[in-house]
Amino acid sequence: MTFKKPIGSVSVSGHKFIGCPMPCGVLITRMKHINALSRNVEYLASRDATIMGSRNGHAPIFLWYTLNRKGYRGFQKEVQRCIRNAHYLNDRLRKVNFGVLLNELSSTVVFERPEDEAFVHKWQLACQVPSFRPIPALIQSLLCESSCFV
Repeated sequence: MTFKKPIGSVSVSGHKFIGCPMPCGVLITRMKHINALSRNVEYLASRDATIMGSRNGHAPIFLWYTLNRKGYRGFQKEVQRCIRNAHYLNDRLRKVNFGVLLNELSSTVVFERPEDEAFVHKWQLACQVPSFRPIPALIQSLLCESSCFV
């Protein structure tokens, strides 16, 4: 991976798709962002660039173990299965006229906002807009950030 394009950072949550048994993640960013975050720590005689001023020593071990256990082929198969499942769910729900959106390269199926506010609250659905309309795939992918994710 390179930062030739104008991106600021890449982050990966190890405890989500990767499947680590504890919360962990990796953040790769440009040096200017690290410098803005880091500060001198007198008792360490060095600079600290961690967000909370500390590191969990177990998290990188679990992340390393999980990455090595599954391997490239294992993750490739898992991604393909998730995308197939997303397309299957999207197709089935559309057949019964249930409002959904799906970016062709994503495994996230976006549901139309439920009308029942109690249901939204009970399941803590991330709904920031009232609803959506079927629109072209490129625009769908851009709007997914402000729709209701389940």
